[in-house]
Amino acid sequence: MRGGWLLVELTGNSRTRASEAWGMVKRMLEYKCDCEGTHFAAVDPKYTTKQCGNCVVKTENPPSCGFEVDRNANAAINILARGLQQ
Repeated sequence: MRGGWLLVELTGNSRTRASEAWGMVKRMLEYKCDCEGTHFAAVDPKYTTKQCGNCVVKTENPPSCGFEVDRNANAAINILARGLQQ
């Protein structure tokens, strides 16, 4: 179809298909990192926005250490720290 959208209903569970796609991305990254001699670490992102990137306390409110940063930046800090620990 030209100049428009083609919508197709696919059979199967979309959650399973999405999980398979992420698995393929992970395998490709592992392969490329292995070829380049680079370390690859798959990190579970659970609670990375809730955990303080400075004092590692899990909290809903700003921590007592005074560290304030955007939650996405905080998650990135925590994911990097978890990856470096592996």
